Amino acid sequence: TGNITGWQVVGGICGRADGEGWEHIYNQANKVEKCLVWGGKITATRKNEDGGSSGVVIGHTSIKNQLTDCFRSSGVVFNGSWNERPYDQENSNNETNLNCTPIDGTDYYYAYHGKVVLDADVTASAKAIDLGWDTSVWDLSGEVPVLK
Repeated sequence: TGNITGWQVVGGICGRADGEGWEHIYNQANKVEKCLVWGGKITATRKNEDGGSSGVVIGHTSIKNQLTDCFRSSGVVFNGSWNERPYDQENSNNETNLNCTPIDGTDYYYAYHGKVVLDADVTASAKAIDLGWDTSVWDLSGEVPVLK
């Protein structure tokens, strides 16, 4: 939860999770799974220029990363470079590449938005319970998960 602002490659969980340079064909060991972006604003101030993407979950990812069961609340406000509207993306891994919409003329636009939770009554803690977050680490008794 919270607000994040940056120039480019802005994400709610991490800005960049890829290999060297802008070529993202590498077989990555990066794993992002069962994460939540819940409320707040994510803003990239660099607009419609030749530069890095931004996403609700990850600003810029390799298409080969393992991205599993990441969700965003419908209340997240996203103002990202190039892609102003987040879209749902299925899980991906080394064998099933990330479903993404590259912008014409680029081969390096790989934002990751996860999937939206449309039910406004679902709390972040309820979704964390659904995802199997470890209750020995997380206090899930409130609306938002808190580290113990």
